[in-house]
Amino acid sequence: MAVGKAVLENVLYAVCRHITSGITVLSLKSIVSTRLPKSVREMIWCLTDSEYRGKLRSIRELRRRQVSAAKQIAAQTGGIVSSGPFAGMAYPTDGRFPQKLLGTYELELHSILDEISNNNYERVIDIGAAEGFYVCGCARMFPAAIIIAFEANGDLHSTIRELSELNGVAEKVKIRGLCEHTDLARAIEVLGRTLIVCDVEGAENELLDPNGIPRIKQADLIVEVHDHLCDGTSQRLRERFSPTHSIKQISSMPRLLGDFPTSVSLPTNLIAAAMDESRHPGSQWFWMTAKNR
Repeated sequence: MAVGKAVLENVLYAVCRHITSGITVLSLKSIVSTRLPKSVREMIWCLTDSEYRGKLRSIRELRRRQVSAAKQIAAQTGGIVSSGPFAGMAYPTDGRFPQKLLGTYELELHSILDEISNNNYERVIDIGAAEGFYVCGCARMFPAAIIIAFEANGDLHSTIRELSELNGVAEKVKIRGLCEHTDLARAIEVLGRTLIVCDVEGAENELLDPNGIPRIKQADLIVEVHDHLCDGTSQRLRERFSPTHSIKQISSMPRLLGDFPTSVSLPTNLIAAAMDESRHPGSQWFWMTAKNR
């Protein structure tokens, strides 16, 4: 019987938890996700998941096209994001994220970012900061805000720092490691209007807890919700935050040719690939705005 990717990773997490004492589930997820190279994860998924095995060839072809697209986009834009809320931000790419250079990345959230662009946030907390796309985008969008970037993969910290320096916002950016309850509570313990951007692959179910972190009740949150990795997460978040927040659910949508920025030119066979984010069909975000600050 085939074992799905999410199931397999949860088994690995459980095994790690069983043989390791004094480490939280959040920490274990970080260890497994960052210590297993992608090639090893792909090999395991191929051996255990026939559906994934059948898709691997098309996944690799998509990546090949994306690398080609990213090189052409970078040549035309000079490594500057060409559209969207973060247009004008410097973003050199190694070929992995042509969507970010195009400015079509997480297009579903653009109306939210446009809506809040004039908010006087004093602090932006990016949990799951990766290479720093939202870190630098928010630093430029909210000039008065301090940006706290939590990223469990320490190898990415230098990339965040370099991207921050390239965009002239390094003095505003504070880089941290894994974000657990105490870390998040400490990050928002100082009064001031706060925006939290959270993408932690299912760990939002454990991390975002208004009872354990009371000050989160006054923060606005953009949360990528991963029900397909942690069943019931969206319902639990609704139950926790409905008393204190207005919640808008945003579902992922396929990219259309009309979404492609007119300032960039690509061969027809690369356009769809350049905007493809390979999202799970059930991907969604919650935009949660505090009722009382």
